[in-house]
Amino acid sequence: VVMKNGDQLTGDLDSIKAGRLVLLTAYAGQLTIQLDQVATLQTDEDFQLRLVGSQRSGRFVAREGQQYLSDDADQLLALQNITLADQHRVAATDLVRQLDSRVDVALASSHGNSTARSYNTLIESQFLHGQNSHMLTFMLAREEGNGVTTKDLLDLDYGYKRYKAKGWYGAANGEYYQDPLKDIKPRISLGIGTGYQFVLSNLKKLSAEVGISAVQENLAGEESLSGAVRLALDYQQYFWSKRLELFHRNSLLSILESGRGEVISSSSGIRLAFNQRV
Repeated sequence: VVMKNGDQLTGDLDSIKAGRLVLLTAYAGQLTIQLDQVATLQTDEDFQLRLVGSQRSGRFVAREGQQYLSDDADQLLALQNITLADQHRVAATDLVRQLDSRVDVALASSHGNSTARSYNTLIESQFLHGQNSHMLTFMLAREEGNGVTTKDLLDLDYGYKRYKAKGWYGAANGEYYQDPLKDIKPRISLGIGTGYQFVLSNLKKLSAEVGISAVQENLAGEESLSGAVRLALDYQQYFWSKRLELFHRNSLLSILESGRGEVISSSSGIRLAFNQRV
């Protein structure tokens, strides 16, 4: 990135949106740069580019001013005319090897006529390599009220995706869940299925999948092994130069044994990044 004042910055271009360029650097973390302060931009990888009234695909080049190199030919480009630029990862054959992890922790304590304490932690770790995606999620939640434990659960999930052509992927998943207060000691499910990645870019992710699972659980001291149908939805979108994140992950496990019903797991919310880590 060459600035209008002559400064030069190097890193990985993440995205361009709302007049801001997001650059990932090894020396200063994530940088947000006003696009009107950029003179030229050059990239090694292709980007999906949206202009007013048109769309293009190719890489940025700096030759006698700013240009955009596509399969057709070099084209002159005014950076201020860009409304959106990002990479649609499913279409790429060279997904970057990447490990992305986060830890969310919540503590609460109240005192008065009654006393209550709660502790929740959520750990998510995703590993991308080629067309393979691995996601490991760990959740621990505990609550106490007036010295009595009202919640004590542990949930460990693993999900695997193998991307195929045109957004389709094969999926496998496993879950270990225990909740002694509900006499679940524990529930273990293993499944396979298929899904479709509607969007997988730097700014937005949306996928849905369906599969079959085997569910083994100890419920109130009774062991059982049942088949199940699993439906899942995963949504994530960034705003405000990737400082604001909206997410929703939902799964439904319909156990086929008569009278067992469904197990629904849902995680939804908003994350605001104060900096690259917090």
